[in-house]
Amino acid sequence: MIRKLVLFALLSGAMMAAEAKTFTIDIRTPAEIQETGRVEGSLTDDFRSPDFIEKFKAMNIAKDDEVQLYCRSGARAGRAKLMLEEMGYKNVKNLGGYEAASKTLNRPLVK
Repeated sequence: MIRKLVLFALLSGAMMAAEAKTFTIDIRTPAEIQETGRVEGSLTDDFRSPDFIEKFKAMNIAKDDEVQLYCRSGARAGRAKLMLEEMGYKNVKNLGGYEAASKTLNRPLVK
């Protein structure tokens, strides 16, 4: 019986880890995104907006999901990364600027 419980616990943990998702978020302003496009498949949330955190929370991203952030140069993404880590997000990455993110993720910029 104990073996079954241990096995169940291990499998449950593995299933939860397998369910983790990756979210790529462009945190530039709408004007910046309109000018250059965004990385294909990315979400948007303007870091400079006063409701940045509320919009981020509305995305329903789990604390264990991977969050990939990018902006124009990587500076805002770095500040946002620290902010999200302080909120308890465990897997936040700064991809740098939008061109670097596009290259790293091997995804085109789209308008």
